[in-house]
Amino acid sequence: MVLDMPRPIGHPDLLALAVLCLVGVGTPLWLSAAAGTIGVPSTDDWVYMRAAESLFRTGSIDMPGHTAAAVGQIVMVQPLLWLSAGDPWAFTAFGLVMGLLGVASSYLLARRFVGTSSAVTVALVLVAFPGFARETASFMTDVPAFALAMLCLLLGTRWLQGDGGRVTLAASLAAGLLAVSIRESAIAAPAAILVAAPVAWLAMGRWL
Repeated sequence: MVLDMPRPIGHPDLLALAVLCLVGVGTPLWLSAAAGTIGVPSTDDWVYMRAAESLFRTGSIDMPGHTAAAVGQIVMVQPLLWLSAGDPWAFTAFGLVMGLLGVASSYLLARRFVGTSSAVTVALVLVAFPGFARETASFMTDVPAFALAMLCLLLGTRWLQGDGGRVTLAASLAAGLLAVSIRESAIAAPAAILVAAPVAWLAMGRWL
């Protein structure tokens, strides 16, 4: 095998993951609610909100002066805007969902190589980073791109370890492309999987 066999997931992992997700998402939500900033633009995410609202209401994207790809994020938030009837809380909800995905993917990726306590430490480093809590409750592109890149690496690592077939690899690359459609720098995640794929082929004697 290209990588060590993954360590089994048990009940302690589910408990740790639940607590980490609660803290990782609950803290930004509580801070945002306490400050009365749910759905309120933060730093320069107003431009992405404007583009998403424009797409929702007119079917076209109006995004002046943007500095990231962002199109993927603008499209992905549309179902939440539909559910909220265009209410700005949809933007905060999207950020929280992406934060949840980022925490879970980071923990599960670490868990494939280390024990529960070490994986918890990895996830806590992420949650404790001040920028993570601030950006999670916003509509900035950082957390969504990070979350999808981590999902890409998690699924890609599963495939490299022989835990899944071509569907797993395809899902990994799809998550990576979504990440790239939000922030161009996320190309590193799917690129890493594609570079490692030939090594997996040689080691496992199979392709896909």
